[in-house]
Amino acid sequence: NKQNPTVFFLSIMAKIGNRIRPSKSMGKKGKPTYIPLTQTLNDSIPNLLDLPVEQIQSKVHSNFSALLQTIENDDVVNAVCTSADATRLYSADGEGKVKLWTIETAEVLKMKLLSENESVWALDLNKDQTKVIATVSQGKSYFLDAFSLDILHTIDETTGSIAQFTPDGKNFFLSGSHRFQYGDAETYELSVNMELSIWIFWADIALDKSKIGIGASEDGFNIYSMEGELICSSGLKITVDCCRWDQKGRFWIGSRDGSLQVYSINGSESKVVHDFMTPHKGTRSMSRSSDNAVMITSGAEGVIKMWSVENLEHVFNFFGHHHYINNVCILPGKRFFASGCDGSTIRFWRYQPENQQCSRKLELQNQRSLDDISLSTDGERMVAADWGWNMKEYDAQSGECLKDFPLGMVYNIVQAQYA
Repeated sequence: NKQNPTVFFLSIMAKIGNRIRPSKSMGKKGKPTYIPLTQTLNDSIPNLLDLPVEQIQSKVHSNFSALLQTIENDDVVNAVCTSADATRLYSADGEGKVKLWTIETAEVLKMKLLSENESVWALDLNKDQTKVIATVSQGKSYFLDAFSLDILHTIDETTGSIAQFTPDGKNFFLSGSHRFQYGDAETYELSVNMELSIWIFWADIALDKSKIGIGASEDGFNIYSMEGELICSSGLKITVDCCRWDQKGRFWIGSRDGSLQVYSINGSESKVVHDFMTPHKGTRSMSRSSDNAVMITSGAEGVIKMWSVENLEHVFNFFGHHHYINNVCILPGKRFFASGCDGSTIRFWRYQPENQQCSRKLELQNQRSLDDISLSTDGERMVAADWGWNMKEYDAQSGECLKDFPLGMVYNIVQAQYA
């Protein structure tokens, strides 16, 4: 509604407010707190009515404290990467373009059209922040100057959805279709150029550069030596959409059915170390932090999840996307990451794993599908409501039930909070 965009925005939120789960926000000292969305809107509405629509959007985004910036592209975002100083962001899209953005103002600084007919599927920034590698869906991969986006070098006859530098910045690898290539990042010479019978969806090189892990379509994953010799075949009949090695030499895989698993690789044997079951509706992308402390994954349902590599535990969820998330990328040495989705939206986030570890786990008896939790102001009591007609108050330290509210057979309780 161009005449009154504020009224349009609030009417939408009024219609869906009770269907949205509480937003996660960071309280004092970085500890997570839970603020029901309707409470957030009630606090904000009196001030929002007098603001232009762009400021309304800014204020609503500020309630999701993990989300620092939102950038709207004009096409599907296939891949993103960022500079280590958190000032520059690079995107690859479905119209064959690579763009350089400034994160602070969300403005395009440079744009390079690599193909008029093909998508740019992947890109990465090298360790010294001077080169970008990008691959087009069919035919070529490009090395670009990180500031001007001028083409420095082109590699022909590449087919791929993966283009990455190794963590030390000395090498690069490309993969996709039936081919895997590995070369020197200075001379651009290829030392590995494998043609495989499997269809490659993702690939990663072990941190010690001793092995290549490849995720395949309907063939699980295979492990190869750097000389191209097959070491281990998983024998799985699933499509692995993403995979990463961790610092312990374990191989993480995310599959199209939504599963996330961690494998140990010993010679020709692979063994499941941990199974996170199905955290996503299709695990599409995975990124490893430079300190090897966390993995971040994304899925078709628009949720990003963070995992502890050391403890093999779920740490935190990040909400904000509303479409299939194609790519996530953690900044080297920083507590930030970027994500890009089918809805042409790029988001820039912060995370602090040391402040987001679970400090207490409470088992709440006879409650199912919790839909809202509210803490008392002193943090001693907690009220929980669910979709099974239950609302109860608990001791927030022990989890002991203090009071059961006899509300009768109401349909669903979607919100409960202390006055």
